Amino acid sequence: VAVNDIASQTTSRISDADVTATTALTVDADDTANIDATSAAAAVSVAAGAIGVGISVAGAFAFNEINTTTTAEVVSASDLTGGAITVDADAVAIINAKIIGVAASVGVGAFAGAVSAGVGVARNKIGSGDLTGVFATVANSVLTANTGLRSVSVTADMNSTINSQVLVAAVA
Repeated sequence: VAVNDIASQTTSRISDADVTATTALTVDADDTANIDATSAAAAVSVAAGAIGVGISVAGAFAFNEINTTTTAEVVSASDLTGGAITVDADAVAIINAKIIGVAASVGVGAFAGAVSAGVGVARNKIGSGDLTGVFATVANSVLTANTGLRSVSVTADMNSTINSQVLVAAVA
Protein backbone atom coordinates (compact mmCIF):
# COMPACT_ATOMS: atom_id res chain seq x y z
CA VAL A 1 0.00 0.00 0.00
CA ALA A 2 1.32 3.42 -0.96
CA VAL A 3 -0.32 6.55 0.52
CA ASN A 4 0.96 9.98 -0.53
CA ASP A 5 -0.56 13.38 0.21
CA ILE A 6 0.89 16.78 -0.67
CA ALA A 7 -0.73 19.97 0.61
CA SER A 8 0.90 23.37 0.19
CA GLN A 9 0.24 27.10 -0.04
CA THR A 10 2.44 29.43 -2.06
CA THR A 11 1.72 33.16 -2.00
CA SER A 12 3.39 36.23 -3.48
CA ARG A 13 1.70 39.47 -2.42
CA ILE A 14 1.97 43.25 -2.40
CA SER A 15 -0.50 44.54 0.17
CA ASP A 16 -1.20 48.02 1.57
CA ALA A 17 1.94 49.46 -0.04
CA ASP A 18 2.97 51.98 -2.67
CA VAL A 19 5.68 50.65 -4.99
CA THR A 20 7.58 52.46 -7.75
CA ALA A 21 9.95 50.55 -10.04
CA THR A 22 11.94 52.05 -12.92
CA THR A 23 11.86 48.74 -14.82
CA ALA A 24 9.45 45.82 -14.94
CA LEU A 25 7.53 45.02 -11.77
CA THR A 26 6.55 41.38 -11.20
CA VAL A 27 4.55 39.65 -8.48
CA ASP A 28 5.13 35.93 -9.14
CA ALA A 29 4.11 32.75 -7.29
CA ASP A 30 5.22 29.32 -8.53
CA ASP A 31 4.51 25.88 -7.08
CA THR A 32 5.46 22.39 -8.23
CA ALA A 33 4.18 19.20 -6.56
CA ASN A 34 5.20 15.74 -7.74
CA ILE A 35 4.32 12.24 -6.51
CA ASP A 36 6.03 9.13 -7.91
CA ALA A 37 4.48 6.03 -6.31
CA THR A 38 5.00 2.32 -6.91
CA SER A 39 3.06 -0.37 -5.05
CA ALA A 40 3.67 -4.05 -5.76
CA ALA A 41 2.45 -7.33 -4.29
CA ALA A 42 3.05 -10.99 -5.12
CA ALA A 43 1.61 -14.22 -3.71
CA VAL A 44 2.42 -17.86 -4.51
CA SER A 45 0.88 -21.02 -3.09
CA VAL A 46 1.48 -24.72 -3.74
CA ALA A 47 -0.69 -27.58 -2.51
CA ALA A 48 0.49 -31.16 -2.96
CA GLY A 49 -0.90 -34.44 -1.72
CA ALA A 50 -3.92 -36.66 -2.14
CA ILE A 51 -6.24 -33.81 -1.18
CA GLY A 52 -5.14 -30.18 -1.28
CA VAL A 53 -6.10 -26.68 -2.32
CA GLY A 54 -3.65 -23.91 -3.09
CA ILE A 55 -5.00 -20.38 -2.59
CA SER A 56 -3.13 -17.16 -3.33
CA VAL A 57 -4.29 -13.55 -3.28
CA ALA A 58 -2.14 -10.50 -4.14
CA GLY A 59 -3.29 -6.94 -3.69
CA ALA A 60 -1.44 -3.70 -4.51
CA PHE A 61 -2.94 -0.29 -3.70
CA ALA A 62 -1.90 3.36 -4.12
CA PHE A 63 -3.75 6.43 -2.88
CA ASN A 64 -2.21 9.72 -4.08
CA GLU A 65 -3.53 13.26 -3.63
CA ILE A 66 -2.17 16.75 -4.34
CA ASN A 67 -3.94 19.84 -2.96
CA THR A 68 -2.11 23.10 -3.54
CA THR A 69 -3.03 26.77 -3.49
CA THR A 70 -0.85 29.16 -5.47
CA THR A 71 -1.65 32.88 -5.27
CA ALA A 72 -0.09 36.02 -6.75
CA GLU A 73 -1.92 39.16 -5.72
CA VAL A 74 -1.86 42.91 -5.37
CA VAL A 75 -4.25 44.15 -2.68
CA SER A 76 -4.96 47.73 -1.57
CA ALA A 77 -1.99 49.29 -3.35
CA SER A 78 -2.95 52.91 -3.99
CA ASP A 79 0.02 53.50 -6.32
CA LEU A 80 1.85 50.63 -7.99
CA THR A 81 4.05 52.02 -10.78
CA GLY A 82 6.56 50.29 -12.98
CA GLY A 83 7.56 49.42 -16.52
CA ALA A 84 5.49 46.44 -17.57
CA ILE A 85 3.52 45.13 -14.56
CA THR A 86 2.97 41.38 -14.23
CA VAL A 87 0.95 39.48 -11.63
CA ASP A 88 1.46 35.78 -12.34
CA ALA A 89 0.69 32.51 -10.57
CA ASP A 90 1.81 29.15 -11.96
CA ALA A 91 1.38 25.65 -10.57
CA VAL A 92 2.38 22.20 -11.75
CA ALA A 93 1.01 19.00 -10.19
CA ILE A 94 2.12 15.56 -11.39
CA ILE A 95 1.21 12.09 -10.13
CA ASN A 96 2.96 9.03 -11.56
CA ALA A 97 1.57 5.79 -10.10
CA LYS A 98 2.50 2.22 -10.94
CA ILE A 99 0.55 -0.63 -9.34
CA ILE A 100 1.62 -4.26 -9.85
CA GLY A 101 -0.09 -7.37 -8.42
CA VAL A 102 0.79 -10.98 -9.29
CA ALA A 103 -0.71 -14.14 -7.80
CA ALA A 104 0.03 -17.77 -8.73
CA SER A 105 -1.31 -20.98 -7.28
CA VAL A 106 -0.69 -24.67 -8.04
CA GLY A 107 -2.49 -27.77 -6.77
CA VAL A 108 -0.96 -31.22 -7.39
CA GLY A 109 -2.67 -34.46 -6.36
CA ALA A 110 -5.63 -36.75 -6.95
CA PHE A 111 -8.10 -34.27 -5.47
CA ALA A 112 -6.10 -31.05 -5.60
CA GLY A 113 -7.17 -27.63 -6.73
CA ALA A 114 -5.84 -24.11 -7.05
CA VAL A 115 -7.42 -20.67 -6.69
CA SER A 116 -5.64 -17.40 -7.43
CA ALA A 117 -6.74 -13.75 -7.34
CA GLY A 118 -4.98 -10.47 -8.03
CA VAL A 119 -6.22 -6.99 -7.13
CA GLY A 120 -4.82 -3.59 -8.08
CA VAL A 121 -6.26 -0.20 -7.14
CA ALA A 122 -4.93 3.29 -7.90
CA ARG A 123 -6.80 6.36 -6.64
CA ASN A 124 -5.16 9.60 -7.83
CA LYS A 125 -6.58 13.05 -7.23
CA ILE A 126 -5.36 16.59 -7.94
CA GLY A 127 -7.32 19.39 -6.29
CA SER A 128 -10.37 19.39 -4.07
CA GLY A 129 -12.43 22.13 -2.55
CA ASP A 130 -12.87 25.80 -3.35
CA LEU A 131 -9.54 26.94 -1.92
CA THR A 132 -7.40 24.60 -4.03
CA GLY A 133 -6.18 26.13 -7.26
CA VAL A 134 -4.18 28.89 -8.89
CA PHE A 135 -5.16 32.52 -8.41
CA ALA A 136 -3.82 35.83 -9.77
CA THR A 137 -5.71 38.88 -8.52
CA VAL A 138 -5.62 42.65 -8.33
CA ALA A 139 -8.08 44.15 -5.84
CA ASN A 140 -8.66 47.73 -4.65
CA SER A 141 -5.44 48.88 -6.32
CA VAL A 142 -4.16 51.41 -8.87
CA LEU A 143 -1.56 50.08 -11.32
CA THR A 144 0.34 52.34 -13.75
CA ALA A 145 2.61 50.89 -16.43
CA ASN A 146 5.17 53.39 -17.71
CA THR A 147 6.41 51.53 -20.78
CA GLY A 148 5.55 52.43 -24.35
CA LEU A 149 3.11 49.51 -24.47
CA ARG A 150 1.75 50.25 -21.00
CA SER A 151 1.48 46.54 -20.34
CA VAL A 152 -0.36 45.12 -17.33
CA SER A 153 -0.68 41.33 -17.26
CA VAL A 154 -2.58 39.24 -14.69
CA THR A 155 -2.35 35.48 -15.36
CA ALA A 156 -2.88 32.18 -13.57
CA ASP A 157 -1.86 28.85 -15.11
CA MET A 158 -2.25 25.26 -13.86
CA ASN A 159 -0.70 22.22 -15.47
CA SER A 160 -1.89 18.91 -13.99
CA THR A 161 -0.95 15.42 -15.11
CA ILE A 162 -1.85 11.97 -13.81
CA ASN A 163 -0.09 8.92 -15.25
CA SER A 164 -1.42 5.70 -13.76
CA GLN A 165 -0.55 2.11 -14.68
CA VAL A 166 -2.30 -0.82 -13.02
CA LEU A 167 -0.98 -4.26 -13.94
CA VAL A 168 -2.55 -7.33 -12.32
CA ALA A 169 -2.16 -11.02 -13.17
CA ALA A 170 -3.50 -14.18 -11.54
CA VAL A 171 -2.67 -17.75 -12.62
CA ALA A 172 -4.00 -20.97 -11.13
